[in-house]
Parts: sequence; structure tokens; C-alpha cells
Amino acid sequence: MNRNSIFVMLVALLAACSPKYWSDSSISPAYQHTMKYRVAVMPVAITGIKEALSIPLNERAYAKITMELMKQGNFSLLDRSVVDQTTRIRAFSNTSNTMDLSLAKEVGKEAGADLVVVSMLSRESEGMPVLAEIQIVEIERSEPIYMGKGRAENPLSVEAGTEVAIEAALSGLSGKKSKK
Repeated sequence: MNRNSIFVMLVALLAACSPKYWSDSSISPAYQHTMKYRVAVMPVAITGIKEALSIPLNERAYAKITMELMKQGNFSLLDRSVVDQTTRIRAFSNTSNTMDLSLAKEVGKEAGADLVVVSMLSRESEGMPVLAEIQIVEIERSEPIYMGKGRAENPLSVEAGTEVAIEAALSGLSGKKSKK
């Protein structure tokens, strides 16, 4: 094999391993990029993802969502222990594998938030792309200010696919364009 053949094979291998994703989002005109918001991030609901992972996927997803929100600069995230305590009192759980928006709004209001973030990760079957659905809802008016979906597949790991799907789902907050 010559150098060119090796280079072409290496490029093809890297392309096959790189994540492929798309996103779709909508943002409300009521959302003010310059306004500071107090935000409660709810536990992440997960369905269809069963791989054994070193760190539970809902914990990784929660960390990724909070990191992406902090990058925006106008979200002040409530301490997770406050949200966790309130969710325990209200018996909110991500075991139902649904986004319980009405209960999430109650929890967010009780925790002192302006906005609540509700998210869900799903996948049809093993080896299929991960879908991240994220809603940010203004508690006082009960209106979504942001809704985003991101779908990603990464042949290396479900964790990598999940992180890319979350980035894609939240990309509309900053006005970034995503790959289709």
C-alpha cells in the first residue's frame, strides 16, 4: 500500500466514526437573551437505552445539559440539591420515561425558578441514533420559551451520541446552525 491509499483509508475511517446529527428548534419571542433567568433543571427521562455504563446516562446527560445552559451566560442554575429535594417532596421521578411538564413547573416554582428545563432521551433500539428532546418553560406564564430536538449517532459509544444529541437540541438557544 502506498501513502495515498493509507491516507484515504484513514480519512474514511475517521468519517465513519464521527458523529452524525441533526437538530430542530423553536424559540419564543418572549425569550430575552440579555435577561438573567433562574433555572431549575429537572431529572432526565430516558427510554430505550439499556447499555451498561460506568456513569449512569441520566447523570451524564444532566451534566451535559447544565454545562450547555451555563455557556449561554444568562442562566443561573439552581443548585441541584434544592431541585432534588423538591422533586423528592413532590414525588417527581424520571422512571415514568415521560416529560411530566405540569409537575416540573410546580417543582420549579417551589424551588424559586423562573424557568424549568424538562428533557428526555430516547432510542428505538440498540445501535440506533439517540434523540434528545429539551423544553425550557417559563413557569409564571406556563409557556415554552424554547423547544429543541437533537438526534445523533456515534458508532463509538451511546455516551458520545447522547452528548452530541444534547448539544444539537440546545444549539438553537445561541443561534448556531446545525448539520443536517
